[in-house]
Amino acid sequence: KKKTGKVIEKALTIKGPCGDVGSLQFSTWDGEESYDSISILTGLQGNEINGVYVALKLSKFFSDIKIGNIKNYRLLGKVQIIPVVNFLAFEEGKKNWSFDELDLNFSFPGNPKGEVSEKICQEILKITMDSKYAVVLESANSCYLDFPHLNIWDSDRKLKKIGNSLQLG
Repeated sequence: KKKTGKVIEKALTIKGPCGDVGSLQFSTWDGEESYDSISILTGLQGNEINGVYVALKLSKFFSDIKIGNIKNYRLLGKVQIIPVVNFLAFEEGKKNWSFDELDLNFSFPGNPKGEVSEKICQEILKITMDSKYAVVLESANSCYLDFPHLNIWDSDRKLKKIGNSLQLG
């Protein structure tokens, strides 16, 4: 662990004919107690950079909590952030990686023997498998006005109360 209290891991490295093309990286912060874990991911589309910005701000926030720079906050459960899922398309500044043009939103659950985008999706499932909660930060495309919203795919009243407490609307 570094001074930030986070562990940076590489989950998948894509090899090209001239060396490594890129790596799927994520950060983890372990809480003081064993509570539910959450995974926050963004950058499923390489051209949606707002979520990447938010993920980096959250990373700093969690790191500051872990090293004691922010008082009155404690990290109880495990948090992991994957700031750029489609790292190959992100490098190109395009929605999809130009080699296979697969949309990661439609490539889950992935395939370990499939195209590179399918391998990335398979790895994301492995990384987030133990998380009780998952948050996907997305951005609207340039011709669409999007307001912050939260999709909860569970009828659990506790989750609905958590969602309402965020006051996104």
